[in-house]
Amino acid sequence: DLTGRPAMVLVEGESGIGKTRLVLEIARRAQTDAIIVCVTGNDALCPPVIGLARSLVDATAALPAEQLRTYLGRDPAAMVAAVPSLGDRLPELRADPGSEIVDDERVASAALSCARALSARAPLVIIVDDLHRVASAMLQMLERVLTTAGADRIEVLASSGTPSSHPAALADLADRLESR
Repeated sequence: DLTGRPAMVLVEGESGIGKTRLVLEIARRAQTDAIIVCVTGNDALCPPVIGLARSLVDATAALPAEQLRTYLGRDPAAMVAAVPSLGDRLPELRADPGSEIVDDERVASAALSCARALSARAPLVIIVDDLHRVASAMLQMLERVLTTAGADRIEVLASSGTPSSHPAALADLADRLESR
């Protein structure tokens, strides 16, 4: 169900049983009706907020430049700071190289705004593989996405190891989302 309320669907199981394949097949089938973005939270060189911003920007690739600004949310300059290649499509927002310091909180707010804007166009499905391995910062970002106002057409679809392999932060997130 891609409409109604924000949700997280977790496909759990032992390594090698086909969780990733199942998640990707679900995403493939949903892509005609939804915007699909894939993120990772275990990339040591890319903070989760930047990874989410990049994935959301990738989802806007087919949009004409005149529509793009609408889908970048309230702070398109923060998105350009996080994803400099976006400045090629919106040169008026391009900062001088090295002059823009990426403010993670500002980018997080911009990414949330962008996710809401995209979900107004079509349901938004965020795919996360191996959720049990992601950094706690990614779990916090996913919680923000799912609990922000206007997130009723956003769903996280994730694969994960068995519950015994879950970090405490993932179990806590699941409990908080379930009690909503």
